[in-house]
Amino acid sequence: RFHRSYRVYDSVRGLMCPDGDEMGKKTKTRQWWNKYYEKCMYPEVDVADVAAQTAMSSQYHFAPVYASLPVLRVTMLREPFSWLKSKFFWLKDHIGQNNTGYVLPFSSGKGTKLERGARFVHCDDEMEMIHGWGKQYAIQYMAYLCGEHCLGRWESITVAYAADPDMMRKEELRYFAFMEDQAAYNLRNSFAVVGLLTETPEFFDMISKRVSYIDTTLNPEVEGATHSSGSNDEILRCGSIYKENDFRQRIIERSPEIAAMMRLYELGVEVNKFQTEELKQCAA
Repeated sequence: RFHRSYRVYDSVRGLMCPDGDEMGKKTKTRQWWNKYYEKCMYPEVDVADVAAQTAMSSQYHFAPVYASLPVLRVTMLREPFSWLKSKFFWLKDHIGQNNTGYVLPFSSGKGTKLERGARFVHCDDEMEMIHGWGKQYAIQYMAYLCGEHCLGRWESITVAYAADPDMMRKEELRYFAFMEDQAAYNLRNSFAVVGLLTETPEFFDMISKRVSYIDTTLNPEVEGATHSSGSNDEILRCGSIYKENDFRQRIIERSPEIAAMMRLYELGVEVNKFQTEELKQCAA
């Protein structure tokens, strides 16, 4: 989201902060945008509040207004193994198997100083993936669909049974079944639009059709900046491995978390197809 905001802010700079260019045209880092916000955007908050209070002079808080607005949730799903590969190389350090230490992608080894007992691992180290970083990200993937309460309950199990790994795993698997059921229910019933990363333009078209007051075609020149995990021999090798059916099947058979993530993605694809056909009929 942060990278995509670059072009959006560029497009409104002349309206919100005509003198913003005085800050220079150097590469726009997070620090640059923080200063830009403090100088140009933050002062407009009071102006906006005054305008809103003038328009709604009898009401000085907006909770009732917010409460009256319908909540329409949308989500975009990415194929799980592609997402796992991206997370592995993008975040650079991960929790090791059985929560022991940190691991770093092998390709980041050049010039990287190991700290806190960290170690380098390959993306196809199946034990690390199943019991470490892959498990953690699969839980995260499911929590996005299940909700914050699911993640909170999962973390409470980790704390409550920290001294008893066997009981912790038993409770994790028990609660994990609930998380998958809740996430599946949400996919079927709680999202106005379920999109797929491989069909991004269609996702925005679906939003425009579903929500009459949103037209995602009005900013055709707004584009997201490059948001890539990079490319080198190791990343390309891992991309190929993660597409191999044998490798995927071994991981799925041995990891309940990644298996559940795959089932949810496949369900999401089905929901996407249903919603696509539904919206075609509505448009007709």
